[in-house]
Amino acid sequence: MKNPIIAIAHPENALLKKKDISIKDLGQENLLTCELGSGTRITIERYTGLDFNSEIEINSNEAIVEAVQAGLGIGFVSKHSVKLQLNNNIIKQLDVAPFPIIRHWHIVHHKDTELSPIARRFKRFVIDNTQGDLCNNHFKIC
Repeated sequence: MKNPIIAIAHPENALLKKKDISIKDLGQENLLTCELGSGTRITIERYTGLDFNSEIEINSNEAIVEAVQAGLGIGFVSKHSVKLQLNNNIIKQLDVAPFPIIRHWHIVHHKDTELSPIARRFKRFVIDNTQGDLCNNHFKIC
């Protein structure tokens, strides 16, 4: 399933009034992300070249959103994890290239391992609720 990583800001952040936000503009903000070595952080560094200038390293999307809500800086999170906050204008998505950065989520298990009933139900739930985002040519239901 597609997993778009977006840049988020407090609704009153000055960058939201700017027409063409650049990576250079972001680099002058306090940047909030997960700890060194996290997949999201590695992806952002690879695609943008941004240097995370904040001493704040956060270990959950919820904490990043709370820090952004408090006006502590610009955050980077999965858009799926902040739909409610975006819809209620608690935070705003910044329109800056190359965001959103698209990553992919995968369901993986060994083909010879029998899944427990709860694991099978979870797998079915995920498949049924991906709204066509699956890469069907790579996906095999076992």
